[in-house]
Amino acid sequence: MRRLFARAPSPAAALAFIALVAALSGSAIALPGKNGVDSGDVKNNSLRTKDLRNNDIRSKDVRNNTLTGNDVNESKLGKVPSAGNADNAANAANAANAASAAAVGGYRIERVAPFTLTDGQTKEVATIGAFTFTARCRINFDPDGGGGPILPQDVPDILIATSVPDSAFDGDDMGVLNPATPEEDRAFVDGTAFTAGDPSIDHESDGTAIAPDGTEIVGSEFYAGVNILNQPGVCRFGGFFTVAQ
Repeated sequence: MRRLFARAPSPAAALAFIALVAALSGSAIALPGKNGVDSGDVKNNSLRTKDLRNNDIRSKDVRNNTLTGNDVNESKLGKVPSAGNADNAANAANAANAASAAAVGGYRIERVAPFTLTDGQTKEVATIGAFTFTARCRINFDPDGGGGPILPQDVPDILIATSVPDSAFDGDDMGVLNPATPEEDRAFVDGTAFTAGDPSIDHESDGTAIAPDGTEIVGSEFYAGVNILNQPGVCRFGGFFTVAQ
């Protein structure tokens, strides 16, 4: 009897057989690419956290501009360098506002933020070179001491003083200004309410002061008021000076 020897199938025949089985079974069998596993070898949405090596996902593995706030725990973030610079800029702006002085065309502005005083209080407003300005508040003040016909008044005013002899000023009062000039001749702004309790305000828009040491206040926009803004018995002040550099 003649003996038959089976011959091993070729690789092409084996692959054809596998494909036939896959087609008949209604499912696909994915084979790894020749250079390893690629996207086509992985079932969509099948990989999980346990399939990834810890601390091994890198920037290049994430598409640019795809992560959102929901993907980040903000409490774990530190301050980036640019945020530190922003803080510095904000601090610089606050310092500039606190100084409240600006230089323009050879002049600077000395601003005084609005403030209030009550009866008997005083406050130094500004010292500019040889000159010092002081605000004071007198409520129900009797200018003739009760012995004359003048009725009590509410007096908010700002006095000017100098440390240099032979200075000069023009405010509510005007003339030569020396260190010994009395208070009654040094009113720079006077907002007197001649009837106590009445609202009153004075705005000095052209006040000037010059001293031999070179101090030169070339203008002012300053006010002194009393019983205004529904605040009886309260004096209010504010404004700015324009000073030659």
